[in-house]
Amino acid sequence: MPSPRIYLPVRDAYAMGDPPLPLGDPRAGEQHIEVDDERDRYLAAKKSAPAATAWSSDELRMRLQAQVTRWLQSTIDHEHPGLVGAADCLDSMVAALQEDLVVMHRDSEAMLPAQAKAVYANVSLPSGWCPACRLGQTFLAIHGPVPSDAGFGREARVQAAQSLFQGRAMVRFVWTLAPDDALDRRKCERGLHASTGASWKSAKSAFLRVERQVIAPLDQKTACFVIRVYTYALRMLGDELVGRVRSSLETMAPSVARYKGFAGNLEAIRAALPDE
Repeated sequence: MPSPRIYLPVRDAYAMGDPPLPLGDPRAGEQHIEVDDERDRYLAAKKSAPAATAWSSDELRMRLQAQVTRWLQSTIDHEHPGLVGAADCLDSMVAALQEDLVVMHRDSEAMLPAQAKAVYANVSLPSGWCPACRLGQTFLAIHGPVPSDAGFGREARVQAAQSLFQGRAMVRFVWTLAPDDALDRRKCERGLHASTGASWKSAKSAFLRVERQVIAPLDQKTACFVIRVYTYALRMLGDELVGRVRSSLETMAPSVARYKGFAGNLEAIRAALPDE
């Protein structure tokens, strides 16, 4: 198997909400689902992590599960023949991937794509958010905790939601820093679910954590978010990238630093960065 692809969506000046890229763009990758030599690590992490595997209602499960299952099976068969068996159900298929899956759906009353709701979530490896708490929320509500600083206010979020139902797969990236390469780094506002990751207090090194989100429209009402996390030791990425990370930290709005869990930890984070 190949090594994991390297995606480095870090700017010198920090910004949130970069425009999505079409799937197939060299910067975005060619496949919805990526398989590499870290697959065993991901599947083991999924097995031990408490996945939020649920439909928001039985009515939606009955209406959408077969459609989503057919799409995912067809996508896997096309991109990675033989990776999962044809008899697998939706939950077990996602458990066999390095990616997590969220299904967004809008009913007849949701005029805007941003009003589409997360109606299914099978997420084991979130980056600083709680899948169980997001189930049933709209696209706007899901992104409600994200600060509007750095170019990702309500208007930008409404615009970002347009890619949900535009007929072609798009890819967007979100990045952060972590004190280890733990794949499950959930954060629950209600304190109901704990992350398996370490804290910055004892960090000896820093890792770049990138979330690749493939947005795949199934029709005008339903879309899949195929979410894959990548962790890279910063010491392996070179001085130029480390310089960009340092510059991005210095230009990050305080509200964004708080949202990412950096506030109060900036000195520890700077100390954990490799020397340029």
